[in-house]
Amino acid sequence: MEYLTLCKQYLKAINAGSLPLVLSLFESPEAIVRSPIYGQMTAGTYYRILFSDTRDAIIRIRHVYEALSDTPSIALHFSYTCITGNGHTVEFDGVDVFELTADETHFTKLTIIYDPTHIGLTPRLPQHPGRIGAANLDLPAYNLELKFI
Repeated sequence: MEYLTLCKQYLKAINAGSLPLVLSLFESPEAIVRSPIYGQMTAGTYYRILFSDTRDAIIRIRHVYEALSDTPSIALHFSYTCITGNGHTVEFDGVDVFELTADETHFTKLTIIYDPTHIGLTPRLPQHPGRIGAANLDLPAYNLELKFI
């Protein structure tokens, strides 16, 4: 599968709020997701929490970037609008950096980048039992060279 098709499927699954569809795009529900609000946890845990915390959400892709590295990866610059469980509307821009399987058919890892304090959110890291503790973090340095496509 071509990575742009994978990204479009991700956008469709997120906008539909479909946990099964989102998780089918990952190599495994145990794939790692790093989020400014929720910390590091498995994809299965992250999306269950995300969908339970939002009543409605829309992601619009602004730009797609392909990394010029040995590890297949792609970055999506996006605009995100959601209505939280308590009825507040939250809007922000961010970047999703996906690492892909060698055949580019599934995501293996997701790093989400945005400033949660800019939109009035406070990281809730200790509250989620699915979060992987800091002692277990293996944080590689990211040095992506991006080409515009």
